[in-house]
Amino acid sequence: MDEFEVAPPESFDSRQALTRMLALLRHLIDMIAEFRETLILTSGGDPADPVLDDAFLAARSLALEDVDALIALVDAADFTAPAMVEHRLQGEALRFKMLAILAAYRLVVAAQPSRNPGMSRGWSLYRRALRGTLAAIDGPLESLTAALGAKQGLVEFKKALEVLLDL
Repeated sequence: MDEFEVAPPESFDSRQALTRMLALLRHLIDMIAEFRETLILTSGGDPADPVLDDAFLAARSLALEDVDALIALVDAADFTAPAMVEHRLQGEALRFKMLAILAAYRLVVAAQPSRNPGMSRGWSLYRRALRGTLAAIDGPLESLTAALGAKQGLVEFKKALEVLLDL
């Protein structure tokens, strides 16, 4: 998923934008899983932690189920409902948040070590880019789960990933 797009104001659709954001979150989780030994399971050259790996894989499975459930809720959501309006999950306010996610994600794409093996900062820049993109997703994701009354497990899993990426 190299392309995360944000529509221009005249064709911006909140439902589509939030669904794309959730698809991007799924993609980021999968990318972190693919490179988990380098990104989150080791620290300072220590060997990978098998207990953490097992826990990550189990929690990842649940988080991906939560993504699917949240997409279904977005598909059925009434974007004129007071909670959706209160959390600014529509229009230019949401579009701005999506543009922030896009800006952060562009750095992830550019910094991916498998694409740019000669980059001097390699994995550290990639980690920082992933953390920034996950952080950009924070606001809309938390607002979305609150507005829809959804489970918070996905939010908590994402925050745990941010902590592990920061070690």
